[in-house]
Amino acid sequence: MGGSVPGRQYIHRDREAGHWRLYQDYFSEAPTYDASIFRRRCLTTKTWASLPISWASSSLSWLLPTTS
Repeated sequence: MGGSVPGRQYIHRDREAGHWRLYQDYFSEAPTYDASIFRRRCLTTKTWASLPISWASSSLSWLLPTTS
């Protein structure tokens, strides 16, 4: 199976596991690394990094499944 460019091979990078690991390391209730390590690695604060997530979840709440 090829990639999106004809003639190029698709490389599976396991992005879902990477996302889960990033969340557990920095954004979970008990993160592996503290805020100072996050700031040093990402050159921003956790507050700024999580703003797009909060904006999307608040403005696109109608997309989220409900329990009713």
